[in-house]
Amino acid sequence: MALAAAWLGGTPFAIVCAVMGVAITWEWNGITRQKRRDAATIAGMAGVAAAVVALLLHGVLSAVLVLGAAAVAAHVLSPRPRSVPFGAGAAVIYGGLPTLSLVVLRGDSTIGLICVFWLFAVVWAGDVGAYFTGRLVGGPKLWRRVSPNKTWSGAVGGTVAAFAASSILLYFSPGVAPVPFFLPVVLSAVAQAGDLAESALKRHFGAKDSSRLIPGHGGVMDRVDGLAAAAVVGVLIGMARAGADHSAGGLIAW
Repeated sequence: MALAAAWLGGTPFAIVCAVMGVAITWEWNGITRQKRRDAATIAGMAGVAAAVVALLLHGVLSAVLVLGAAAVAAHVLSPRPRSVPFGAGAAVIYGGLPTLSLVVLRGDSTIGLICVFWLFAVVWAGDVGAYFTGRLVGGPKLWRRVSPNKTWSGAVGGTVAAFAASSILLYFSPGVAPVPFFLPVVLSAVAQAGDLAESALKRHFGAKDSSRLIPGHGGVMDRVDGLAAAAVVGVLIGMARAGADHSAGGLIAW
């Protein structure tokens, strides 16, 4: 679904990303507040969807303003406003920023498709490489208290796999030169950190999965935690180098 939506781009991709962001917002509130149907949650979910619409119609600044307003509204409507680090306002930010980041990257008409495929390849290859390397090699745990199955060997193996996937994809992408070696390494590390952060959040609140939306696989957060972190960092790098309209080129065209 992710690959097909990315291939189509435009509104179809934005809709899939918006569904992802809304689901993440709903799951976050279920984990941290045990509330998924109150006014704060509904306002947050609507705000994430509205931010995507604002991005498509009016650009990045409008989308960020809408997302910020939605976060404030969700926080004010929350019956536990003092829980701001993990509350309804944080749910909007955590669900909305990765959503907007992916849409912004894909919106670069010159290289957006290749950039999103490249980001998928780096994150997914890193995830798979970490799993199999950790299983085969084992060794010291990466953060036993939070995620007892993750190892340092898996982290290294995942980083190598991400670098390999990046090199292979760009080699077969016409007109795109290889990116600096550190870029897939950094984004793979960010993706792994995002995975650990979500595990720490669930561990803190005693949750095994973010939800049961995907039978046998937990929730949407469980599937995209690494991608969410990498997308946000990736779009910031791209925008810093080439601006919002050409963020994909800024990320992978060096």
